[in-house]
Amino acid sequence: MGAGAKAASTPRDVAAQCDVVIAMLPNSPDVEVVALGKDGLIEGAKRGQLLADMSTISPLVSQKVGKALAAKGVRMLDAPVSGGEKGAIDAALSIMVGGEKADFDAALPIFQALGKTITHLGAASGRADSPSSPTRSSWR
Repeated sequence: MGAGAKAASTPRDVAAQCDVVIAMLPNSPDVEVVALGKDGLIEGAKRGQLLADMSTISPLVSQKVGKALAAKGVRMLDAPVSGGEKGAIDAALSIMVGGEKADFDAALPIFQALGKTITHLGAASGRADSPSSPTRSSWR
């Protein structure tokens, strides 16, 4: 591993080592297990940490994960992407972000490294634990 990267054997270990965690997983059950399952992110989470969930998943799962993490003081951005594998390889993804503006601003340099079109779609109403999350209800 180069550039200061460290290996981790579980999502719990990742959360324990990082201030910002990015999840980009294929499916709702995958996100739920990685975030909330045994040895999941929630077990290593710390207050003030930021999770950017870039998976395109069920709004109900996103809300469940956001609510569980918020109870531990973890902030969450709901940031699904479009652009497919080619967009990811070319760092040309479109990223639609719901969440607090301060959290969006903190994560923006990361998003800029991953995509070309980054749109903040909402503040408090964009929280993953909000039923009116713009990234989960209106962009599809």
